[in-house]
Amino acid sequence: MSWSYKFVATVEINYQYFLNATVRAAIAAARSRGKGDNEASDAVAVNEMRSYLNGLHFKTKVVIGEGLRDNAPMLFRGEVLGDKKGEQCFDIAVDPLECTDCCANNKDGAISVIAISNTGGLLEADDIYMYKIVYAVSNKAISDRINADTPLEDILSSIANDKGKKISELCVCVLNRKRHYSIIKLLREMNVTVSLIDDGDIIASIMAVMPSFNIDMYIGVGGAPEGVIASVAVRGLGGMMHAKMLYGVSSDTEVNKEMLTQYQNMEIADLSKSENAILVATGITNSALMKGVAFEGEYVTTESIVIDIARAGMMKIQDRFKM
Repeated sequence: MSWSYKFVATVEINYQYFLNATVRAAIAAARSRGKGDNEASDAVAVNEMRSYLNGLHFKTKVVIGEGLRDNAPMLFRGEVLGDKKGEQCFDIAVDPLECTDCCANNKDGAISVIAISNTGGLLEADDIYMYKIVYAVSNKAISDRINADTPLEDILSSIANDKGKKISELCVCVLNRKRHYSIIKLLREMNVTVSLIDDGDIIASIMAVMPSFNIDMYIGVGGAPEGVIASVAVRGLGGMMHAKMLYGVSSDTEVNKEMLTQYQNMEIADLSKSENAILVATGITNSALMKGVAFEGEYVTTESIVIDIARAGMMKIQDRFKM
């Protein structure tokens, strides 16, 4: 099966270019699984992805990359890759190794991921924290009544009504962090089922809008770059997302309602601005969405997903290579 993308009148491109990039980065990172060296795992994934993207016959610009937090010398925001002579064709948001800790410790959830859009189609997010609310409802008008300032009780009530459930029958996914203790406490006081995860809010956001996973909402504070990348998948699967940037928040700071009201309110179209956008991701370790890289003698097997906003759907791809 082959999809073709025409983002600029003179340029046609296939998702396969970006699938090749995530697969290569995933295989490189997978060789370091369980070795306990986060930086080494990230470095090999970055090197492999950058080397491949830089060899493409068209130009891409990194609008979300490794970021200041990783002190990254490559795949940084603003870096131009590929054919430098031609006109810029695409903006890309990359995370060659999402969940470095999962890879280094061989835990579930590590992926390699790229979101791509025509120029200007992705929010150029700083490497800061973002408050995110992700869900899917059949009545899209509900999202007009919800924003990042809406009290949690009201959000849950709207989602429950749409799904014909009681609030106590909802399942909400949250990153298990100190900054979320007040959110977790409130959810449990409302008798909501709380699904705690240790890492990986991109995967969690995708699962929250896929009925097969029985997760009604993802909520919490994570990286802004991951939020933008996830927004492409969420929009492509028909989900909703509300977000706020949080400046000056550390990883161990508990976020309260007063803090949230200080920051700009964004909808999914503010994060993923164009219908001409796709997300490509390849599993490094196993996850609920994809199997991790499997080495079998001289062969390697990978599993990936492609989510396309224009086609409003997801495709799963398995590849087997002789190394």
